[in-house]
Amino acid sequence: MRSILRILSGFTACLILSTVVFAQSQATTGVIQGTVYDQSGAVVPGATVVIRNTATGFQRTVTSNSGGGFTAPLLPLGNYTVTANASGFVETIVENLKVTIGQIVSVRVDLKAAGQTTTVDVELEGGLPIDVQQTELSTQINERAVENLPISRRDFSKFVQLTPGVSIVQGPDGDEITINGQKGIQNNFSIDGSDANNPFFGEQRGGQRPAFTVSLEAIQEFQVVPVGASAEFGRSSGGFINAVTKSGTNEFSGSAFLFFRNDNLSAVNSALADASEDPNSVFFGIPKEESRTFQFGGNLGGPIVKDKAFFFAAYERNDGRSDKENRIDPTLVTIFANQLGSPGEQGLIRRTDTADVLLLKGDFNINDSNLLTVRHNYSRAEQVNGTFDFPTWGASANGRETDNSNSFIVQLVTTFTSNLLNEFRFQYAKEERPRFYDGPDLPDITIGTFDGSTSYRFGRPFFLPVPSDDTRFQFTNNITYITGDHLLKFGADINRVKVSQTFIGFARGRYIFAAPTFAAALTGFQNYLDQSDPSGLSLYLQFAPANAGTTVEEAGTQAYSNFEPGIYAQDTWNVRPNLTLNLGFRWEGQYQPDIINPIGSTAYGNLVSDPNFPSDGTIPDFTDGYQPRLGLSWSPGDDGKTAIRLGAGVYYARIPGLVVAGPRNTDGSIAGNIYRDGSFCTFGGGAECPVLPGILPLSAFNNSNPGIAVFERNFKNPRTVQFSASIEREIAPQMTFLFAYNFANTDRLTRFVNRNDPALNGGTAPFPTLGEIRSTESSARSRYQGLTFTLNKRFSDKYQFQVNYLASWDKSDDDNERDPFTFRYADVNNFVPEYNYSDRDQRHRFNAFATFELPYEILISPIVQYRSAQPLNRRTPGSGPSPILRNDRRKDITFFTVDFRASKVFKLTEKVSLEGIFEAFNLFNRDNIRSVPGSLTFNFDGTLTAGFGDPRQAQFGLRLKF
Repeated sequence: MRSILRILSGFTACLILSTVVFAQSQATTGVIQGTVYDQSGAVVPGATVVIRNTATGFQRTVTSNSGGGFTAPLLPLGNYTVTANASGFVETIVENLKVTIGQIVSVRVDLKAAGQTTTVDVELEGGLPIDVQQTELSTQINERAVENLPISRRDFSKFVQLTPGVSIVQGPDGDEITINGQKGIQNNFSIDGSDANNPFFGEQRGGQRPAFTVSLEAIQEFQVVPVGASAEFGRSSGGFINAVTKSGTNEFSGSAFLFFRNDNLSAVNSALADASEDPNSVFFGIPKEESRTFQFGGNLGGPIVKDKAFFFAAYERNDGRSDKENRIDPTLVTIFANQLGSPGEQGLIRRTDTADVLLLKGDFNINDSNLLTVRHNYSRAEQVNGTFDFPTWGASANGRETDNSNSFIVQLVTTFTSNLLNEFRFQYAKEERPRFYDGPDLPDITIGTFDGSTSYRFGRPFFLPVPSDDTRFQFTNNITYITGDHLLKFGADINRVKVSQTFIGFARGRYIFAAPTFAAALTGFQNYLDQSDPSGLSLYLQFAPANAGTTVEEAGTQAYSNFEPGIYAQDTWNVRPNLTLNLGFRWEGQYQPDIINPIGSTAYGNLVSDPNFPSDGTIPDFTDGYQPRLGLSWSPGDDGKTAIRLGAGVYYARIPGLVVAGPRNTDGSIAGNIYRDGSFCTFGGGAECPVLPGILPLSAFNNSNPGIAVFERNFKNPRTVQFSASIEREIAPQMTFLFAYNFANTDRLTRFVNRNDPALNGGTAPFPTLGEIRSTESSARSRYQGLTFTLNKRFSDKYQFQVNYLASWDKSDDDNERDPFTFRYADVNNFVPEYNYSDRDQRHRFNAFATFELPYEILISPIVQYRSAQPLNRRTPGSGPSPILRNDRRKDITFFTVDFRASKVFKLTEKVSLEGIFEAFNLFNRDNIRSVPGSLTFNFDGTLTAGFGDPRQAQFGLRLKF
């Protein structure tokens, strides 16, 4: 705690001494600023300016300063009018100012000395020029795009994929959202300005499994900041993803919708169709997948008290199921049916996908100085057989995924004076993510080749079941102060997270039968099952408590808290009307829990004093998260049609709880694993082989050389140094072109290393009293460079579009997201050859999306996406699982899809309309084959799929609006 006090003291001193502080950026609101002029072009100080939200009546009154300027921060999103008055002048009204998330709207107000009130319509005047105050690179998906673009499963997070510098790539840990070349766990999701991340897995709340966790009906706007985020935002070295939910207004309004799709509206993947006709293919004769999905829901909002209190509610349900046939080697089908009591391994596998979400929100204009918002979001989801979707894995090799989450947010914006405001936000969130196994009582069994090219898997996945939940308390307070040409903002963000989980991995046993060829692996499996020859067993693992009186559940359960404080200062300094300089500073920390047992009672307690031992027995706190941020925006000339932006900053990522959990309880004194392989175990001998489908008695556990997990002594959180340079030009009314260069150099990335590998000590384990020493280290690195080209047409003349292209280069020497069970290197003594193109590297990415309003109220919205191939390891025939050359070539797999939406609006009354909707995804039925790189022997943290990608799928919908 003393270190926190020292940092707070230093922060206060910096705040007092600094003359320039960093950039205004707002998580749920926007800014209107401008200058008041008279007829001669001279500025008008002392003018009274009233900014009013036309939908809710919310208003703020400010006074122009000596330079004629005024600023109104922390404005709720929506349309505004600006009314200016000054002594000796008539009133001027500027209408149709659109405030969007995190943006600064600049306006010029011209006062006349005589005549009638002047009204200026910004839209009729051709809209506003480029925002020359903005220094970060960000993309906004506005309400029109959110409502009209075709988004599969109506998952708002899929809008992230349309952003330059963002892609969904498939790695060993499942689908990953990579932003600016960073790992998926290094991003930060927020809803209404509050953290929406799962602290244990490190991904967005809900993860990869639920169809959605917030209804698309509730989303007003969506923003992605891939580079250059201000000091207000932290705990991420990747991108910042922020969504703002809708609010009620003075008019009652709402909608109800229904979408339906089934296999009759879907095509068959062309590659699968070819394979189903090939007698030599494992997919020969496989039928078309049968499926159907209903999505329905709606929203309602309106006034409780006009201009004072408003409500909004949204509900949505996804009810989907699919029946897909797998393909298992016939010999294995017979063995499992006749010898292992599992006759249903091959056939139709029914997968369900259900989700319910409910959002309730209230906004209250308590008085002219206080605006209160209260919001609750609830989600519930279940996917039967949702853990895996691999065509050559048995029906028993699956699980039931569930997720239940609640999030309560309270926000209060207080205006003390026109130039001093405070924003307070509190969140309580709880997510329960239990995972179940409902199949036959079989251990986890894999039969296949070393490289995973042929792999059959059966039985209870070794990591199931897993009860898991987390609770988050978050306090945020931001103070905004306007003085002269400076808009200062500083504040604090405190996260207190509690995590509870029971992980009994391998408790039911994990059998692996691997060989250079599948035929050899199958023979080894058959001989082992018959107890004639155990040599085919490559590896057997079984979780066991170290103490006889402890159950496996007790040994695998842990609960702990994590403390994440952050403080920052930032400002927008308008040096000149066409020049904005930003400077900011942030500090944040991550305080980790202690290990469960005292160091002296662990299996390695006597070794921590040895300087050669990798750990001191603690999980190091992270306290040096000092992050300067710098930004500049310059608009040459006086037309405001060009913006040149520079940005640089330091960013740190948090460490997910999954990485922390192992070193807390894998200390050699709580539990361990029983190891066997066919080279030394015998049936009925001293080192007894387990007999399928059974496991060994817990008494077989020998704790003389226990495996342990530790953190290295000087472990640090991942650090990214970002730099960006861009130029944006308005090339036509409402149309801009952007060119940007982004650079991100990341070090201290997490790497898992076996520090008791005999290769480190000339063939003898460095610490012979221990087994594997799984050391969590911060020694990996990555480097990313990207060139972005964006053409953006804002909505006017009944259409809008954006086209963006990215050429990027992404290299790293370890891409492990959070899987502590695998070591991803070829030589423990030399990590240098590991530095090559990252698993995330996609050289080319292209997005195009648009909305068109045609005559007769017909709406058309297409999306086009292309991704070039990811890298691939080179292996030699017959080699083990370690790659010979990492990612030195490319998969022959690119991704291309065209999604399409068309609708027709029918007016039923003046305020009621019915819209008929047709949507198609992967319109041209591209294969888009999914292929997970590397072996999946120990993967357990995501919902994984492989094989053929989704074929063309279509759906019909109806929407009633009032």
